[in-house]
Amino acid sequence: MPGNDPLYGGLGGRFTVITSSYLNGPLVLRHELGHSIINVGEEYDGAYGYSGVNSGYNSSTKSNLPWKQWLTNPSQKGEQYRVERSVMLFQGYPWTMLNTTTAWKVQFTSSGSYSRYLVKFSLSGIPEKSNLKVELDGNDLGWEPEPIVGLDRWHYDIHRSENLSAGVHELTFTLSEPSLEGVAQLCSAEVLELGDESEFVSKPGHYSLYPTFSMNNETSYRPTNQDCLMRTVTKPNFCKACMEGLWINLLRRVRLIEGITESCAEVQHPESGRDLSEKILELQLVPLAHLRIDGSNLAEEENESYTILWSKDGEDLPEYTNKTSLRINSAHSVGNYTVHVQFSTDAVRKAHRALGGTLDHQILSPCS
Repeated sequence: MPGNDPLYGGLGGRFTVITSSYLNGPLVLRHELGHSIINVGEEYDGAYGYSGVNSGYNSSTKSNLPWKQWLTNPSQKGEQYRVERSVMLFQGYPWTMLNTTTAWKVQFTSSGSYSRYLVKFSLSGIPEKSNLKVELDGNDLGWEPEPIVGLDRWHYDIHRSENLSAGVHELTFTLSEPSLEGVAQLCSAEVLELGDESEFVSKPGHYSLYPTFSMNNETSYRPTNQDCLMRTVTKPNFCKACMEGLWINLLRRVRLIEGITESCAEVQHPESGRDLSEKILELQLVPLAHLRIDGSNLAEEENESYTILWSKDGEDLPEYTNKTSLRINSAHSVGNYTVHVQFSTDAVRKAHRALGGTLDHQILSPCS
């Protein structure tokens, strides 16, 4: 449901609500559809709805971790999965209008025991770098706005490969353009500390247990660092755990086997030349794998395939394996046929009944 507003906004649920924001509309749409279709919760910090295939609450190897099939290092010794080392020092949603009279400031305390830190924040109504200075302990963090953001909201991450000293630190947002008062807004701000790369793997594509911190500073886990648009709305893709959930939730709403049609045809015997009657069974499947009308490249990239097994009166018919069209000598065609179909794709590693189907079909009489 699009709202006629050019700025950031959106809401998931039974109806997905977005705005007509040029930059944020498509991004928010994907994020909110993640809630609505995949039925997953948030991955960003400071929220309260952490649930679904992208959320874990127990690091025990005996727990039912939803994405254990995607872990980069699945064979871990001991009774605990590896947890990437990080801590949230501060997080909040000020939603405050900035002014040139008083800078917005917040203080937080570091233990000094982490190798790196990350400052995350989102702003709206600030189109130029010269309009705002973002500082940590009086040092300019070098914030630059998204080039075409205008007055819209945008999310920013500033990484630093150095440690914070033990003690109190101060994050400051200073507006310098008076004409933006009443428009310039600090929406959210957060400071995280991270271990070095051996303690906290930050590279894309790594799947582990990454701590996520709720609005009450309770810890849950997510599959990746910053790969997923449920974590960072400016990312273009879901992580593999969410994509797997999307596949399963969509396939649960359909049947892979749409039906079987029966017909007759006259053919010539290849040796005698006599006319023969054939009973033809055509299997209709959801057009995935090699049956995709457009998008064969996608089928190859994701290694999609159908496995099709036929039987007649309880006896396997191996000659028809993986065939969607059966041509049977009419004289021997009467009987009960069963087809078992299994869909597979690299995007789904979890076994689920939504990826399979069975259908029975009875041929009552030969061709006339």
